[in-house]
Amino acid sequence: EVYLFKAKVKLVKSTVQAGGSIESNCMSAGTDCPALNLHAMSAENQLAWKTLYQLPGVAAVQDGEWFDMVAPITFTAEHFDPTSKYQQLYIAGPESGVDMYLDDVSIVLPGAEFFPDASNPLTLCDDLIINGDAETSPDHFFPWVLEGNRGAHLSLKTETVDGVDNQYFSVEGRNKMWTSIKAVLLHDCIVANSIYKFKARVRLHSTEPAKVRLTIRSHLTDPVPDQPAFKVDSVGDCPPVSGEMGWVECERSFLFQDRHQSAVKIEFIFVVEGDDTSDIDYDDISVVRSAPPIRKIIVPGDVSSCWGVGAEILTTSHTLTPADHNVDTIQAIETTADGNAVITLTNNIAKPTTMMDDPDYAVEVALLSRNIKFEAADDDPVNPAHGGHLMVVHTPGVPQTIHGVEFRKFGQQGNLGRYPIHIHLNVDGSGVTISRNTIRESNQRCVVIHGTHNTTITWNVAFDTFGHCYMLEDGIEQENYFGYNLGASTKITPDEGILSIAESDMFASTFWLSNPHNYIEHNVAAGAEDSGFWIELLELVRGPSQNMDPYLEINPSSHEYGYFRNNIAHSNKGDGLKLYPNGYFPETEAVFENTYSYRNVGDGVLLHNSKNLAIDGGIYADNRIQIEVDKQADDVRVSNAQVIGFSPLYQIEVEAGNRKSHCPAYRPLVGIQLHSFLRYRDSDGYIIENITFSDYGESIGCTDSSAIEMDPQTRDGHFDAFATFANLTFQDGMPMKEKFNMCFLAENEMFLHDLAIQDLSGDLNPNENGVAGWILSDSPKMTAFLEEGTCFPMEGSCAIFCEGGCFRTMNYAINVAAEYDNLVLEATHADGRVTEFEGYFEAKTTIIQNVEVPDDYENFVYQRRKYFSPILPDGEYTLRFKKDGAIVWPEFAEETWESPPSCIPHVLDSSITLEVPTPKDEECANVINHGDAEEGTRNFWMHSGGGIEMYTPGYNSAFAFRSTRRKGTWQGPGQFLDTRCLTSGSQYEISAMVKLEDNNGVPQNCNPNQENINAFDICPRVSLRLRHLAGNKIGDPVDVSYAYPLATTVGPYNKDDWNMIYGVFTVTESIASADTVFFFIDRARPGVNIIIDDVKMVPTVQTCQSPIYNTDFETGDARFWGKVGTTTTDMFVPGYPNLPGASTEGFALRTFSRKEFWASMSQPLNTDCLEEGTAYSVSSNILLLDANGNIANCDTSLEYGAITVNVCPKMALKITTGNVEVDVDIADVTGPWNQGNWNSMNGIFTVTQEMLVADSVRLFWRKYEEGHDIVVDNVAVTSVEAQDPDKLMNNGDFSSGDTRHFKPDRGGVISIYAGGYDDDFALMMTGRDASYYGVRQNIDTNVLEEGVSYTASAKFKLFLPDGTTPFDCEPTAVAGKKICPVMYLKAQEPGVGSQTRLIGSTLGEKDADWNTIAGNVVFFHNEINAPSLTLIIDRAPAGIVMVLDNVGVTKVTSTA
Repeated sequence: EVYLFKAKVKLVKSTVQAGGSIESNCMSAGTDCPALNLHAMSAENQLAWKTLYQLPGVAAVQDGEWFDMVAPITFTAEHFDPTSKYQQLYIAGPESGVDMYLDDVSIVLPGAEFFPDASNPLTLCDDLIINGDAETSPDHFFPWVLEGNRGAHLSLKTETVDGVDNQYFSVEGRNKMWTSIKAVLLHDCIVANSIYKFKARVRLHSTEPAKVRLTIRSHLTDPVPDQPAFKVDSVGDCPPVSGEMGWVECERSFLFQDRHQSAVKIEFIFVVEGDDTSDIDYDDISVVRSAPPIRKIIVPGDVSSCWGVGAEILTTSHTLTPADHNVDTIQAIETTADGNAVITLTNNIAKPTTMMDDPDYAVEVALLSRNIKFEAADDDPVNPAHGGHLMVVHTPGVPQTIHGVEFRKFGQQGNLGRYPIHIHLNVDGSGVTISRNTIRESNQRCVVIHGTHNTTITWNVAFDTFGHCYMLEDGIEQENYFGYNLGASTKITPDEGILSIAESDMFASTFWLSNPHNYIEHNVAAGAEDSGFWIELLELVRGPSQNMDPYLEINPSSHEYGYFRNNIAHSNKGDGLKLYPNGYFPETEAVFENTYSYRNVGDGVLLHNSKNLAIDGGIYADNRIQIEVDKQADDVRVSNAQVIGFSPLYQIEVEAGNRKSHCPAYRPLVGIQLHSFLRYRDSDGYIIENITFSDYGESIGCTDSSAIEMDPQTRDGHFDAFATFANLTFQDGMPMKEKFNMCFLAENEMFLHDLAIQDLSGDLNPNENGVAGWILSDSPKMTAFLEEGTCFPMEGSCAIFCEGGCFRTMNYAINVAAEYDNLVLEATHADGRVTEFEGYFEAKTTIIQNVEVPDDYENFVYQRRKYFSPILPDGEYTLRFKKDGAIVWPEFAEETWESPPSCIPHVLDSSITLEVPTPKDEECANVINHGDAEEGTRNFWMHSGGGIEMYTPGYNSAFAFRSTRRKGTWQGPGQFLDTRCLTSGSQYEISAMVKLEDNNGVPQNCNPNQENINAFDICPRVSLRLRHLAGNKIGDPVDVSYAYPLATTVGPYNKDDWNMIYGVFTVTESIASADTVFFFIDRARPGVNIIIDDVKMVPTVQTCQSPIYNTDFETGDARFWGKVGTTTTDMFVPGYPNLPGASTEGFALRTFSRKEFWASMSQPLNTDCLEEGTAYSVSSNILLLDANGNIANCDTSLEYGAITVNVCPKMALKITTGNVEVDVDIADVTGPWNQGNWNSMNGIFTVTQEMLVADSVRLFWRKYEEGHDIVVDNVAVTSVEAQDPDKLMNNGDFSSGDTRHFKPDRGGVISIYAGGYDDDFALMMTGRDASYYGVRQNIDTNVLEEGVSYTASAKFKLFLPDGTTPFDCEPTAVAGKKICPVMYLKAQEPGVGSQTRLIGSTLGEKDADWNTIAGNVVFFHNEINAPSLTLIIDRAPAGIVMVLDNVGVTKVTSTA
């Protein structure tokens, strides 16, 4: 029993020792104070003492004055042992020499006033506290007791306020934060789901404010061993309190739950956070019932005819916790006079949010029971999560209905395709209706539409299910209608039940939508363990539905939109509605209409990685973030919505039910959160308009909360999320920092402080005058060009507001080279004001061996840019790139403008001058920067894929560059070229040293002759990537083209040494006009790393003295030379005139392993040097080798065709235009053939228009037996005096001193003959074993004119076989041994035999000892158009030597 002890006590110091204190220890030191003690002797003569109560020293008694000792005393059975010899109570404690006086000592049982009044049962449980106002007794504070540290003291004190005495509780001597008064609540009154309001007044005698927390401690019925025997609940905090503040009133509501009802007892105490010493007073304490449990609910009357007694119903959660739903059984249904239905439940439930509270947040009530029930049997103990499943499969166009069925324990967790309701690959689901069913305790998903269109899913209820619930499975499903469906208690699938890593049921959502072209309205997602509505759109259809899209034409992430409207998401552990991580990119704006998303643990709406979306209408409240326009979400509009932080209704419900909320929390509560960067740099940003914001800020416990917040994350430091605000309404009295907050962003060290948001209606103007303007970062560069007095601080937001003005941003993309790390862009106004803008670059990282390191691939790939984004008000400006105060040019600057703002005037193209300094001579002397790698850094160097790193040693130096991780032939090291140096028509010589290694550092070979880019042995080349911006506005197209090869690897290639890349090119207009030119070395096979050093690109001048280069090969390599056909080229030693084995040095070029008669070395002519109608002489030295490398010979009299062996090669031109190639022979071997030695080739050609417009004109050798080698040296192409087009024969007078342009015909040997008709030389033909052995020359048919007369003539002499004895022929003979030579034409046409006709015969008279052949000819049409037309002189008797001179065919010109 508890007894109330009271005594009046007085202490008097009667004996004072010399030098001792005149005060008692109790008064002076707080020790030896009076105590009530119990003393007893047991039957066994054992003595025992026990202190029942001792006055604490803090009670501050005064000697000589009466004071009260008051305490409740609890006696136990052992205190009153009837077998004891004696038991006595006594008061003692003070030291000797102190007299103690006692009066009015009493020990009594508490009176009825200290207990609840049981006479009125209706009010018995209205207040769970007795004597809460401390007025029940002037002496005793029972039933309150002291909890806490020894030495603390609880007492009743009285103060007079406004003439009225007031008694209160006071605790002194605290040294613990939980030292407090304590009372036991009236436990029998506590009923689960009832709400009580805790009230008290407290006064803390502290200098600094502290927080007093109302706390209850429930003692458990069955405590766990080694665990606390009680559970502590926080009822709530009082407002801050201190001595200066005086009394502070506390009022908090609390929902008692089942565990409270079943507790042994519940104690009520006060805990002072952060203060464990200050004295504290208490008064007016009560715990009053404010809402009893709910047993009846009112719903629309039409359920009366459908819902029956015994049926189960669901009441969804009204909190942040999905589990705060209720499932109960209907005990009774009544119809009210107003037509509603009153449902009586079997059990009490906690009061939910009702329509009367607020129709926007009222919970849903759903019937779970159905008369038709499909329930899986518990017959698989090994797989308890394997229930039944229903599948409608492969029935296109067949109407089918599933209506009014209860599916229970269906679905087979972990088995693909086994769901409660599964519409599987029906393609056309027209007429398929799934309505008014319930899916309960599903093991796997709920209603899954798979590869099917046009179905209708309405009025279904899903509860207590695993995995995604309502689902579109593969992303091809379209035009399905989901309406008026409810999903609650959607649970994540455990790891062991996940279908595959490709599925996301471990983040289960109530609605999982994989294609936007569906119709979603009036659905409710009420309590998922992750998200309510999850729209996850891939770029391709997945699964077996891919067979329905064989050409991959459907991209769900950009597909046509259906609609999403009037849907509700609440009480989800994740987000209410999210597009994540794969977003949506429709061509036209996709509007999410009138969504209600509230009381979710995550975001109300999360838009991530998307573009062109709108949130229009709706209510968003009590979420962590109401609407998050996340990073990489562009072109987003949020309009016509209510955005509520901590709604007043939910504040009450949180307090009443001790529910979870977002205030306070570790993350501040936010209305709309915007990010500082977009997905695409050239996108538009955000429009926030017609929004009402309310209920944010510290006044409601939401510290650091704000209506609009800028997320602190940056991509590269720059604010590029162009945003517009308009018609925003804020709650009255809301301070600026609660309206808009960019402080977290401003604190980010990367941030460039260049935020600019247009406020069209001036709603955030701190002057509250409605004047429109701009929200800007509080940075001098943002105000440098504004008029003074137009900008005002937005208190607490870290931003400023500038009235008027009109800002616009332009972006300049430049080289990312480290050289420009400290570059700034200086902006100078026309009036002389200047500011600077910093550049920014998103340095990306990657994880290697659990360590975050710079991502060398991403940071050095050629697409990356460093950006400068000046944001300027209207005006005229000059912009300059500067480094250390000097004007510089960063190779290029691509300009892109933000879309024009709605305000005017604003800066235009014409307002800005970007100063491009004239390049210095040294800047263009070598356009390649840091080409020798000797800085030891990658400065200026990037890559076109894979990566780039330093390599050692270099070419005769310490460092080189090496490409890494190459996965494509196009990947390799490179850098941007200074576009100022690339003027049209200028010429550059490219050279670089190169070698190849695999990833293990093993040298690799390549074949400089290989031209197939996919070949295993392809060698590197130099290419250019050209970007031409078609405009400078957002969305303007960009043309990307390539120029290659500008330089190639030249042979011979030595894999164990450095090799050369070489080339010369002329800057074309396309190159000169490009906005960026990226120079890169590519074309080794994937997996091979390209190592380069000593890279140069220097100006050169290639004169037109010759249209080909490296003709004598004395560079020791094959630069400029390539090949045609299947062959290989390499250097040959020695060159002309030496033969193999000679010690003389020198080089020639060899083509070997020839697979075709036309395969050979080749070089394109520089057609810029060619002029139409100009004649060019071509020549070369030639050495022929057989397949074994031995010197070979050929017969100059043979023509390649039917005969292919022993035929001499020809020099030719390959004229290529598009896919059309035309080969033209231009030179022959000049006879006679020099056996076993070098020989010469000569010829002539005239430039035609076709050559000048061709894509290429290549010099090469052909018509030589495949498998044999050709070696050439001293190749020459030289312009000669224009050949008279009226004279068809070349070298007809042999004044060249050789027989060039003439060849033996069908046999014989030709050589030069000393002593011509009228000069020094003629042609002699010997070895004529047949009369038809003669001399021939091809005629250029391009100069022939149809219908025009020509004269044909030649001089000749004949000799016997000894070559000295003259021989006379008979001009009139037509056969026999005296026949004279004749001249005729031979035309060769495709598909037909050759055609010949005589055009000249020997005249009867001699000119000295020379004979004359003469005749007239008009060329036929077929001859002019023949591919080959030849002039031939033969018919002298066999064995006779012919000597010819002055061979000609000349146009006849008329004379006046």
